Amino acid sequence: MPYTTPFRNSRIKLPQGLLFWHEIGEGIPIIFLHGPWNDGSQWTQVMSLIADKFHCFAPDLLGFGTSANPNVHHSISLQVECLNEFVKALDLKRLYLVGDSLGAWIATSYALKYPDHIISLLLLQPEGIKTDKLEPTCSSMRRLANTPSLLFAVFKCLDKRFNPIIRILGWQNKINKYLELHRKFSEYPTACQLLFNRKFREIDSELLGNNLVNLELPCLILQGGQDERENLEKSKTYASMIYQSQLKIITHGTNNLPQNCTGVVAQYILDFFTV
Repeated sequence: MPYTTPFRNSRIKLPQGLLFWHEIGEGIPIIFLHGPWNDGSQWTQVMSLIADKFHCFAPDLLGFGTSANPNVHHSISLQVECLNEFVKALDLKRLYLVGDSLGAWIATSYALKYPDHIISLLLLQPEGIKTDKLEPTCSSMRRLANTPSLLFAVFKCLDKRFNPIIRILGWQNKINKYLELHRKFSEYPTACQLLFNRKFREIDSELLGNNLVNLELPCLILQGGQDERENLEKSKTYASMIYQSQLKIITHGTNNLPQNCTGVVAQYILDFFTV
């Protein structure tokens, strides 16, 4: 049953900027970190299902949602330090940490730097691992993110005025994909900077790679069975390199597991984290 007490929404001034978060429940604290194309509200449905056993916090990461977007060069290390200031400000001594995608990359980086704060870690479809496709993907996404908005306005106009012809030529899916990516990139510029819209050598320096073997915490990794193959390989890499890890495949899951497989994710949290 969902927790009936309403969510509390709060803000706090940190050295990196103003941070907003959703909060509910009581008990051992859990911090939930959202994925790249979301904010902290991605986790509210899951939180409402477990709030009778845990004190849940879901911040909007710096540069996302209602949190401040300071005029700085965004990086994973900046997010880690902002998270650490958040933990200190709330006086959370020991906690569980959950992250989805980009949030999982930040959560793991935090756990590697501040392991004494973390009881255990739950990661969903984690980013932060180098693959053969990563550099060319970053390059193509960077070009797309920096394409003038006027070109996408032309795409929209063509799609409206010449839709039958576009369908016949087989361009419909490609145009729709580009328009959707442009919408996401425009709405979440900080996600773009963290994932691909900066020099690749800087991204590469923040990838976790062999550092994962130094993570000595219990870790559960959840992966959607219907997700892209490359994402499955990332999750397998995490599981193979973290000694105390388990990998669970949610067979029908695609992406955005917190919202698309809410009940399943909530149950895994209840089962994995010791209450």
